[in-house]
Amino acid sequence: MWIALLFPFTASAQSSFESITRAVKAGDYQNIHSILIQKQGKNVYERYFNGYTRDSLHDTRSAFKSVTSLLVGIAVDKGLISNIDQPVYQFFPENKAFAADPLKRQIRIKDLLEMRAGFDCEEWNDGKDCESEMEQQRDWVKFSLSLPMKHKPGTVWAYTSCDPMILSGVIEKASGMSVMDFAGKYLFTPPGDGAIPLDN
Repeated sequence: MWIALLFPFTASAQSSFESITRAVKAGDYQNIHSILIQKQGKNVYERYFNGYTRDSLHDTRSAFKSVTSLLVGIAVDKGLISNIDQPVYQFFPENKAFAADPLKRQIRIKDLLEMRAGFDCEEWNDGKDCESEMEQQRDWVKFSLSLPMKHKPGTVWAYTSCDPMILSGVIEKASGMSVMDFAGKYLFTPPGDGAIPLDN
């Protein structure tokens, strides 16, 4: 939990923070890993719970989908991707899935960004959930590209982890580096600082 204080920091505020700590430790609030409170950019209260520390890593799951879209924007800005209307098949000339289903040749980067690629895969609304099956595969991008089509690309929204997975493959093909290395170099490393370690 992160809170930015917009009111004066006082001794009574410190007392309130300690009462929050007691309540979390007593089990009044479940699944709290940490509380960080800042005032004018400085930490005034920082506590960790349930075995977590400042250095504990968290599985960000779907939050990284937004990071992937940022990375696509960076790749476009650097000229590695011409624009978001570029067809995806151009990045995977060796993949036979595009020849097997001509509809797949219509998928653009924009369709993947908007989760409108048209695959028969949706993690909500009682659709075919492909994420669990994908996680059992060695090559997640290849698996995602092999999915059957259900809709014309760009026409129907369907929440799926496969679309951003293909985007990560596009970034890797366009940049010549892993998506994690690309993110570390261009997004998560401030100028002059060391790289922030990222894990797949």
